[in-house]
Amino acid sequence: MVSDYELKTRKIRMENSVKIGAVGWVQYRFPDPEQARIATILAHFAFFSGVGCKTAMGMGQVVLDQHE
Repeated sequence: MVSDYELKTRKIRMENSVKIGAVGWVQYRFPDPEQARIATILAHFAFFSGVGCKTAMGMGQVVLDQHE
């Protein structure tokens, strides 16, 4: 479940066009430790794969910041 977030839109000029993206963070809370474990594995993978479109061009970057 999402417990807190901050999200801001950004315009990025790419290939003679303007793309709309977002920058921010989200904090999740999981009642079940197994769900938290699976989400953590997927979050680590997102660092390498990125999310959304144009990931090969630097968009969709994910940084994992774990807080207890």
